[in-house]
Amino acid sequence: MNDDLLRQCDQASNLDPRRAPYGFFSGGSCALDPVRVFCWFDSRDALADFLLDVEPALFDLEGDDLKAYRASVTPILKRLKSEDFSASLLAAFNTAVKETLVVDWWGEFDDLIAGKTELSQLLISRFVGADDERERSPPLHPDQLDGFVEYLKTCSN
Repeated sequence: MNDDLLRQCDQASNLDPRRAPYGFFSGGSCALDPVRVFCWFDSRDALADFLLDVEPALFDLEGDDLKAYRASVTPILKRLKSEDFSASLLAAFNTAVKETLVVDWWGEFDDLIAGKTELSQLLISRFVGADDERERSPPLHPDQLDGFVEYLKTCSN
């Protein structure tokens, strides 16, 4: 992995989602690779470009494997650039990349802190220390955002 690639990954995972609100939560598709990371971007286009160009490099895809990856995800990522984030588009992306990686969530930070998905509810529950993670958590209070942003940098799933 080259230095530029490491710099791009580090930058994306350390951006403040209040200023770079488009993100995804992903990791390797292997059951032995449970680590997940949030990455944040200024635009939906930048997020899609990262998934097209940087993510396959993180998994050392080259040659025919890289061509196959790009061929399968390019139509999906083109749609992402022009449509809203959706569960069906995410499912299509994950089907296309299932041998390499998995994206557990993608969307906008405001949706994440509002607890609109199962994953966001789980993350909020863990962050606030709820006794029962299955219990629906309320949206985060503005006073909690600094801590939650830091928490997102350390949670792995």
